[in-house]
Amino acid sequence: MDVSTPLKILCAIDGSPHALEAVKWVAHHLDDDHTAITLLHVIRMTVDDGIHNRYGAFEEKAHILLAEAASLFPRQDNVARDIVIGIPGRAIVQYARDHHADLLVLGHTGHSSRLGVLGSTLYGVLHATPAPLLVGPPHVLQETETATAPLRVLLATDGSSAATMAAHWLDGWAAFRPVTVGILNVLGDVAEMLPVNPLFRSYSGFYWTPNVMSDMSWDISIKEAEAQAQDILASTRKLLPHCTIEGAWARTGLPVEEILAQAQEFRADLIVMGRRGHSALGTLLGSVSFAVMHQAPVPVVVVGSMGGI
Repeated sequence: MDVSTPLKILCAIDGSPHALEAVKWVAHHLDDDHTAITLLHVIRMTVDDGIHNRYGAFEEKAHILLAEAASLFPRQDNVARDIVIGIPGRAIVQYARDHHADLLVLGHTGHSSRLGVLGSTLYGVLHATPAPLLVGPPHVLQETETATAPLRVLLATDGSSAATMAAHWLDGWAAFRPVTVGILNVLGDVAEMLPVNPLFRSYSGFYWTPNVMSDMSWDISIKEAEAQAQDILASTRKLLPHCTIEGAWARTGLPVEEILAQAQEFRADLIVMGRRGHSALGTLLGSVSFAVMHQAPVPVVVVGSMGGI
């Protein structure tokens, strides 16, 4: 991350309340002299008969939506607006790629059937965008809610390349603003996995499993797992020189449940994690990150292996 240039934040607006809440969160927590905000609305590609001027009506509505979103920022000199025509998910990803976005922001899908355009495309954007993706918050911000200084961030890591990228991205942001970090590694429910062939656990979403097919004793396996977790926490600490690290924890259990519980205990304003982890168990954080996105009470940033900063 180049500290001499503004950080490019791209906020996609679809007119849903959750999209505006995501923009409001950015305005509260990330808008400063080091950021450049772009508000983007995608007009869904459709058939225009040339008589009713459908695109003209859509563009008029888009300008209204973008003006409402822009009004959420106290300062306007760093906020730009843009409108494109296309298939929303693809257009958002392409725009982020073409404009080298440092962070892409989408609204939370909510907990109802009225998900809006962004809700229907979130999964595709998550797995296609080259930029780190922030989703949330799922709740409506109170008018009295103000930015926390410093920002409290829970970093969930499994030691994978994607998790390492997430740590690098977070430390890059911390170069511009005070950030207090808690680091979490989830071993998985090792006691439950004892009698199970690990080949059948490859889709379970656990971060780690002992090799129960070997002659290694269970006690030694647990100690090995705990040592591995401490190594991951120690190596992650070294990736965060600009952050104030308040705590680092190794937990045993289901990753999604442990991440959400630790975020609440840590009073996190934000959760940061890698999009996918690569290990002998295959893809881990892909399903975990998506589940955390939908269940977390705070925004979630997912940094993927395709790049970003």
